[in-house]
Amino acid sequence: MLDELVETEPNDALDQGQAISGATIINGRLEKRGDVDSFQLDLKAGQTLVAALDASRTLGSPMDAVMQVCDDRGFVIEQNDDARGTDPMVVLKIPRDGRYFVRLFAFPATPNSTIGFAGSKDYVYRLTLTTEGFVDHAFPMAVPRSGSPDIRLFGWNLAENLKPQTIALRDKSRTASLFAPSVANAIIVPMVEHPCIVATPGAGPKQPQAIQLPVVISGLVEENRDVDAFRFSATKGDKLIFRVESDSLGYLLDPLLTLIDATGNVVAEVDDTSRQRDCELATTIPADGDYDLQIRDVHRHGGFRYVYRITATKSQPDFKLTLASESFVLTPGKPLTIEIAVNRLRGFKEPIQITAVELPAGVTVKVVNSEPKGDSSKKVKLELSAKEGPAEGTFRISGTAVSDGGQPRFAGFKPAGSRDAIDQPWLTVLASPK
Repeated sequence: MLDELVETEPNDALDQGQAISGATIINGRLEKRGDVDSFQLDLKAGQTLVAALDASRTLGSPMDAVMQVCDDRGFVIEQNDDARGTDPMVVLKIPRDGRYFVRLFAFPATPNSTIGFAGSKDYVYRLTLTTEGFVDHAFPMAVPRSGSPDIRLFGWNLAENLKPQTIALRDKSRTASLFAPSVANAIIVPMVEHPCIVATPGAGPKQPQAIQLPVVISGLVEENRDVDAFRFSATKGDKLIFRVESDSLGYLLDPLLTLIDATGNVVAEVDDTSRQRDCELATTIPADGDYDLQIRDVHRHGGFRYVYRITATKSQPDFKLTLASESFVLTPGKPLTIEIAVNRLRGFKEPIQITAVELPAGVTVKVVNSEPKGDSSKKVKLELSAKEGPAEGTFRISGTAVSDGGQPRFAGFKPAGSRDAIDQPWLTVLASPK
């Protein structure tokens, strides 16, 4: 684990830069309009510096940050804006011994008429500065619930053949944490029921990689104009869904997904979905036979961070739960009502049991059902109660259906400026009245 410290002011100017020694995570805030945060560290020629900011994508901070690395003369030698969503990251091989400065400033995630750097109490961030191991991605980018897959970590300053440890974050969890003691960060990946494979290098339109559905494919568009291709057999009338994730995971691929039949005709093609760079292709197979699924960057770019995850399955009815807020306040003795939107996908027609789990001590919940018809099919109200307080903490709202074997779906909320939904809202239980 890295040392952690809190950003201290004043540190706007380079000569005021907060001194950093060794690999560190800095917890900070761009707290006012015009604020700039600077940090100084001494580095050696040949070291690889990784400076990675977590703000909008993971913390929901409503800011679009910019990061600069300057030399001891104040010249900007590297700058980045949107490396991981709207969060910047700089990876720099140090050219010579000396003192270097990492500088941060931001603009509003939602553009407005303001001219100049922005800041507020909500512009919080975590900045990792390290010349030691840092993981960018893992292959495969998902792990099956059964079996022990061979997982490889990719990033910077990593030991050769580094083997990660895997921890499921919760019982029946949908995610797992991949980490190694010698690296600065962990990678969170989904736990899935389907087989997980890695795209074979060189598998392209002339020599597609054979796959069987359902499957989760992890791959990399290695270079400009690269195209990855996968071949599978399907039957007329099969309803299939191919979901690609890259941008939403903090990577650079802007995917174009194409389905081609055995005669070379394009059956379906998709670029962006719901105004997002990641895409989903839903199609009905027109005839028995072999089909090729091809993926490339829409701009024909490629490189180390052009990674993707494709989930290829047969279309099944499903549902999604959504919250209107990421935080709630409960008064002891007075029930709190939380409204949950229910989105029934692809004709899902079963009752859904909805409850709250992992609640702070002393908080109780009345379980509700979303029925296939009527008002509750689209919206339900969950009631939380507490006899006394104070208490606080995260919790989750879970929906389960009988046909899914009790596998939960968790209600999410997407903060302004964030590309990721948060499924752990915050609950504050006020102090009991005297």
